[in-house]
Amino acid sequence: MSSRLVLLAILSNFALTIAVADELIGEIAASVSFLEDNCMDCHADGAQEGGLDLDALPVALDSPVHFSA
Repeated sequence: MSSRLVLLAILSNFALTIAVADELIGEIAASVSFLEDNCMDCHADGAQEGGLDLDALPVALDSPVHFSA
């Protein structure tokens, strides 16, 4: 494989990684905004309406360990 093809492959991979990261950051920002607009008044900063305190949730919300019964 020529060095140009290797360089092109590396640059393409890098560009794809940046695009995916940018999309993920946008999704996280939208989720945080939604929580702030719709949930935090009743379920954070000491308020625990219905027994739900969002401040007490673990940071790793994607971990199945935190959601097992």
